[in-house]
Amino acid sequence: TKHLVFRTDQLIDGIDRTVQITAPEVVSALPTPLLDRDDVGAGLLQGASYAEPQEALETLRQAMQTPEYEHSAEIPLGVVRSMIDLGYTGQARQWLSSIEDRLGRDWRFQWYAGITELLLDDYRDAQKYFSAVLDLLPGEAAPKLAIAAINELILQQLDYSEISLIDPRVARACSNMHSTLADLPNSAFEGQPEIWNHVTQAPAALRFNSMRLYGIVWSTNPTTVSSSFGLARQLRSEGEVEVAVTVLDKVPNASRHYRMARLTTILQLIVHDLSESRIRRAARRLEEVPTNEPRFLQIKIAVISAGLNFLRNADLSHAASPNDLFEYAFTQRGLRTGLSETLRALARQAPFSRHRYALVDLANQVRPVTTF
Repeated sequence: TKHLVFRTDQLIDGIDRTVQITAPEVVSALPTPLLDRDDVGAGLLQGASYAEPQEALETLRQAMQTPEYEHSAEIPLGVVRSMIDLGYTGQARQWLSSIEDRLGRDWRFQWYAGITELLLDDYRDAQKYFSAVLDLLPGEAAPKLAIAAINELILQQLDYSEISLIDPRVARACSNMHSTLADLPNSAFEGQPEIWNHVTQAPAALRFNSMRLYGIVWSTNPTTVSSSFGLARQLRSEGEVEVAVTVLDKVPNASRHYRMARLTTILQLIVHDLSESRIRRAARRLEEVPTNEPRFLQIKIAVISAGLNFLRNADLSHAASPNDLFEYAFTQRGLRTGLSETLRALARQAPFSRHRYALVDLANQVRPVTTF
């Protein structure tokens, strides 16, 4: 939920950030399977959940040696969970191999095997395991989210994150905002049957399935906010900025991610294809955000900078409309003044003196020439 906004934190402390998602972040965002209450080891696992992972692991290993729990499926799977929590991912893979003959057909085995392969950056095997879970549990959101995120990771690995790969009509339909895939003619999918495969390395199929699965989860369950951010990321990659903004605007006011969604839409509007209209819309959206927002100044700098870049790239001295951008004239001189003043204001909040001086130096560089 945070990546695009997170990158602007570089302004406050000078530490470089990336907008790429990582496998551990995906795993931490995915839900954990509920315990089977009918399993003989369910009671033991409930008690072990309050212990430290190392203690829980030792308790479960000892329990497996007793006749009482020898037929439990939850206990060996609980060992996998504890290993993953402790960071013993390689050992978790070995443990799963040792219980595959017994539990390999259990969807929970497939789920934890997928989690393990994901953490080991083996995305293709992770695809296979989560696809198997989706086949067994077609109505569940969790495997859909997992497959969509893995596809996104593979696209990052292939360096296709910012490249349009599918038909614009199909991209918009995947969002389920103004149209759906059912509204498209069959000709939109002719000659590409592989596009529906969940286990694939084809960039177009990866993008399509990532968007389709994020879109399904988001349209059916608005509480899964991470699906809306994932869908918006993919739409932005396809150049569908307006649809991406519409998706994030659907995040409920009651959600703890609501403000992050608003800030992300501001940055979405000024990342690609700059126009006066989009810059002004971004500014209006930021003015609606309470000024106690910690990232207010750095987002404001991003908007003013986008406005200045727009004028420079178009070789314009001023915008078409005479209205100000924030409290500054929408001219090259006015926005340079605004950028300089906002950088100085941000410098007062910088945690490191060296970066504070760098911000002041930058403010001096962009400040328009004056007599005094």
